[in-house]
Amino acid sequence: MKDGAKKIDDASEELKEKVAELSAGTGKINDGAGELPDGLTQITGKNAELINGAYSAFVGICSASENILKEQLTANGMGKVSLTPTTYSKVLNDLLETLDPAAVIKKHTAVPIAGFRRKLRSSRTNFTTGRQCRR
Repeated sequence: MKDGAKKIDDASEELKEKVAELSAGTGKINDGAGELPDGLTQITGKNAELINGAYSAFVGICSASENILKEQLTANGMGKVSLTPTTYSKVLNDLLETLDPAAVIKKHTAVPIAGFRRKLRSSRTNFTTGRQCRR
């Protein structure tokens, strides 16, 4: 019986220590839970600054892209574009449709080839020798 009472006493002492650890851990959880709203308030307090900064960066990217596009489009005989955060999606999609490879190839090769054929038919020059031909 003494052994059984000793085991109960030892287990009771260990349980007491574990309850004290649990109590200390619970206190830390309560402290952390109290700090959490303050941390969340600090984080969400910066949301407007973050959103404004991201928007400003986007405006800058649109402006730089617009300048590059205007230069390239003008150099290729196309109209200028207005690229803003509200128009960029439509403008870029419209450009992609306009610059469809098949349409571009057709546009840039149809007229020169037709013009070359007309010139060839109306000319009496032998293009191999450069001499005038009789009709």
